[in-house]
Amino acid sequence: MNLVQAGFTELSHDEAYYWLYAKYLNWGHFHQPPMIGWLIRAGYTFFDNELGVRLASVLLSTCSLHLLQKMLSGKDVILFWTIIFSTFLINIGGFFAVPDSPLFFFTVLFLYGVQKFLRDKQAIYALFLGVIAAAIIYSKYHGIMLMGAAVLVNLNLLKKPVFWLIPVVSLVLLIPHIYWQVDHQFPGFQYHAKERFGEAFEWEHISAYPLGQLIILGPLTGFILLWSAFAFKPATPFERTLKWCMILVFGFLFLVSFYGRVEANWTVCGFIPLIIIGHAYLSKHQHWRKWFYILAIPNILLITGLRVHLIYKLVDPDIAYNKTDEFHGWDDFAELVTSIAGDRPVIANSYQMASKLSFYSGKTVPSINVHRRGNEYDLLQLDTAFYGREILFMHAYHMPDDTLIIRPDKEKVYLGRVYHYRNFRKVTITPDQPELIFKAGTEVSIPVTIINPYPYPLTDHPSYRNPVHLSYHIYKDHEYYEWDGLKTKLEQDIHSRDQQEMRLKIPEEPGIYELELCPVSRNFLWWQNWKRFRLTVLENQEE
Repeated sequence: MNLVQAGFTELSHDEAYYWLYAKYLNWGHFHQPPMIGWLIRAGYTFFDNELGVRLASVLLSTCSLHLLQKMLSGKDVILFWTIIFSTFLINIGGFFAVPDSPLFFFTVLFLYGVQKFLRDKQAIYALFLGVIAAAIIYSKYHGIMLMGAAVLVNLNLLKKPVFWLIPVVSLVLLIPHIYWQVDHQFPGFQYHAKERFGEAFEWEHISAYPLGQLIILGPLTGFILLWSAFAFKPATPFERTLKWCMILVFGFLFLVSFYGRVEANWTVCGFIPLIIIGHAYLSKHQHWRKWFYILAIPNILLITGLRVHLIYKLVDPDIAYNKTDEFHGWDDFAELVTSIAGDRPVIANSYQMASKLSFYSGKTVPSINVHRRGNEYDLLQLDTAFYGREILFMHAYHMPDDTLIIRPDKEKVYLGRVYHYRNFRKVTITPDQPELIFKAGTEVSIPVTIINPYPYPLTDHPSYRNPVHLSYHIYKDHEYYEWDGLKTKLEQDIHSRDQQEMRLKIPEEPGIYELELCPVSRNFLWWQNWKRFRLTVLENQEE
């Protein structure tokens, strides 16, 4: 079933992005470890289409469920497969080429190894767990939560010399990945620390977390399975480990939701102990098992209908953001963009759109991520191949003379012509004064130092069709306060390093802000490097 679904369903945005990992293999990537790229490359070698992208993930999913069934204490096969088919994340996610696929597979193997190691602490099991632990980290960093929980529940293992084979083997196998992270200054970790969890506190993040878990566990049967897992009373060290691993993974991510948005699928490694002990509880409690079967019927029908919809669009609701629109019409969209562009390269202002267009057009479509978060394209720098050429830039801002097109998800995008394309992302603009303290509502000039590492100059010369100016963004509580700052003309071409004055319009309200200085060209190509400076705004007594 998953093979059929994999072959006839268009790629999601994230899958197209991970296909980029497979195209440019490495020991690490911006957002995720390299395992998903390796798996996609393996399948894509046989089939250069959607099936090839997903082939390895489908095979791993099948192996995962087979091994998971063998680990059950109860042998109620019908109950097990009812749980699997009614669990949204496992049913739907069984064919997607995303990091959760190898994470799920290697977590099952890890728990299988833990079960053996707790019974018989032999070196062979420790070596096995060391290899699998490294594979988990190569799949998705979130697996560290479950492995850490397993150690916390069994602290007595730290006294066993054989236990230390596990971290030693893992670290040895992870040396190439660690070296890559150090060499690239830990891009993914910086993203999560500074951007993902730098948001202001919101109750919405906290309330969305348990709701999201119930949906991906069911949605109709999720609360019964969750209740069963928490009500289960462990009788063996392994069952105790399973229950506490589940509690610690779900509990830790609940605490994380106080600091930022937690994606529902981040708990995938906690699903495995939940299913094992939830199955054990339901197999012995007829009342709950009966209600689970009753609710599983509409639940499975609902999920089956969604799977069919991913292949053939059954409904087209007129809503602002429909997640299933990711799976329909993107091959036609890529053909439309290609026909408009002709011989001109296309550069997108979204790493997902760039990946989707690259996959379905067969052409290289870089992303330059103007005023968007960093990603893999910042490391690859594919746009350097188009320096000096006329390109079409796909963006979301209405500018005169740009071509409007409608994406399959009903979003408006524009294709804007950029002459003599240049990238200025690595240009840095730094205030020369140590502190930025000004009165509210005033307009000031500050001295700045501009460093241009590129072999071409920053210029606003009249002969240059894409003049560059200096500008800024102002943030308040990690949100944009002012996007379109004052523009300052360059006093002269900047070839390497220079200094000049830059104009700022200070916010009207006193408080603490953050200031980001960046060059801008064509009024929408904001070349951000994400470096921010503290801006203190004092009350203006003169007003």
